[in-house]
This record gives sequence, structure tokens and C-alpha cells, in this order.
Amino acid sequence: MNFIQANDKFVNLTHVSSITLLHNRLALDMNCPVEVDNKIISYYAYMDWTDKQDETDILNNSYVQAMFIKHEKVLININHITSIKFVSEKMRIIFNLSHSTTSTNYSGKKRLTSKFIYFDCNNTKEYNDLVTKTKQYTNIKGK
Repeated sequence: MNFIQANDKFVNLTHVSSITLLHNRLALDMNCPVEVDNKIISYYAYMDWTDKQDETDILNNSYVQAMFIKHEKVLININHITSIKFVSEKMRIIFNLSHSTTSTNYSGKKRLTSKFIYFDCNNTKEYNDLVTKTKQYTNIKGK
């Protein structure tokens, strides 16, 4: 197993769908929905640190290195991706994850949907490199 200590909990990284790097903190999306104020949201565990080495240790973890795609401050566990959409005209990659959340549509109605994360790129080279990396990590063949 791949357990790490996140504040007062021990977290199994195989069940973490994404990691967001915040200032002096990691937000670990535990890949399960919880209900708060009539909304379904992702359950998060947090890891605070005072030494930057703690963040480095997580990023250098062998499981994280092998199973997470990283772009800027977000890492996604490839085992929790249900679909990927490459949007070249917007230089965006959209990852749908394997758990549900509530979102609000343009008319203000709440609806249940899968959790998704966007990776937006700043230029064509960055986008093409990230597409290549994503396809390599996920073993996608073809266009």
C-alpha cells in the first residue's frame, strides 16, 4: 500500500484522485462524494507542512511519480480518470474523474455530474507536450 501521513490521518494514495498544491498545504481529493448544504462535493484530506521538504517528499513518492499526471499545481491519478477530452483549439485537456459532485449550470440549476479537472495550457508547445505526456501515462493510442 501507499500510505502517507496527512495531518492527523494516514491516507492511501491509491484512493486519491487528485492532489492540489496550495501554499504550505496539499489538498488530497479522496475520490468520494460527501453532502454539505444540499450539495455533493468531493471529500478532501489536507496535509500541512512547515518545511518545503514535505511537499518534495510527496511529489517524489514512487506511486505519485508512476500514477499521477502533473500540470502546474494539480496532479491527477490516472486510475481515477473515466474519460479525457483533448480540446486543441482552446489548448485544454479535460479529465472526467470517477466520482460525482454537484455543479450549477448556466441557468442556476444544480445538477449531479462527474468531477472534472481542466488543464489549460499557455501555448501550443505546452499543450502538445502535455497531450503527449497524458497519452503516454494513460497508454492512449491514436490521434
